[in-house]
Amino acid sequence: MSALANLIEFCEENKICSITAQGYGSGDEGTVELTEVVNYEDAKEYDAAELDELVENAMMESDFNYYDGDGGELDLVVDMDAKTVTFTPAYPVSLIARATY
Repeated sequence: MSALANLIEFCEENKICSITAQGYGSGDEGTVELTEVVNYEDAKEYDAAELDELVENAMMESDFNYYDGDGGELDLVVDMDAKTVTFTPAYPVSLIARATY
């Protein structure tokens, strides 16, 4: 199963409504930070470290290079209600990739 499929499955199982994350870096390093997690009212307790790892794996698998060379930024939004996943690189390109699952 792909990293993105694993992330979506985790969100479904734990009643997570949406996730917003940002990847950024410079040189040969990169960091992924969850900037917002919205849970449904009946959300389950989940391991935040596991969610962090799933988000980072999905961003690494996206093929948008936010972490190498001069660095850059990549935003990830997972919207479970709309059933969409959006990757938005902020630098150096302005391409948006959106998928419905």
